[in-house]
Amino acid sequence: MATKGYKAVLNVGGTELDQAQSVSPSLEADEQDTTARKDDGWRNRQHGIKNMTCDVTALWVPSDTQLAALEDAYFNDTAIACEVLDEDGYGWTGDFRVFSMSRGEDLGDACTVDIGLQSVGKILQVPAGS
Repeated sequence: MATKGYKAVLNVGGTELDQAQSVSPSLEADEQDTTARKDDGWRNRQHGIKNMTCDVTALWVPSDTQLAALEDAYFNDTAIACEVLDEDGYGWTGDFRVFSMSRGEDLGDACTVDIGLQSVGKILQVPAGS
C-alpha cells in the first residue's frame, strides 16, 4: 500500500515542523567515470561525493518555533538536525544548513515559506519502526 503523504514528518531540532505542507527530499551522488580498457567498451561508473537536499513548503506562522529555528540557522550560518520520515518511521536523519528561504504572499491564499536545506556531513538511514 502507498505511504500517505499527510502522515510524513519533518523533525527540526527534534520537534515536528507541523506547518509543513510539502517536503521533497532528494538523495544525490556525483558520478565518477571508472571506465577502463578491461570494461570491453562499456562505461563503468561509481558514486562520488553524496549529498541530500530537502525542499520544504510550510505555512508562514511567525510564532512557530521550528520556523524560527530554521531562520536562525540561516542567519547564523549554523547546521540544524533534521529528520525526514514517512508514516512508518522510515527515512533519513542528519545535519542540514538552510541555503534558501523565500516567502509567498499571494493575495488570495495563506502566506507560505519555501525552504531549501542541504546536508552537511553524513546522512543516516532510519529503519521503519525505530
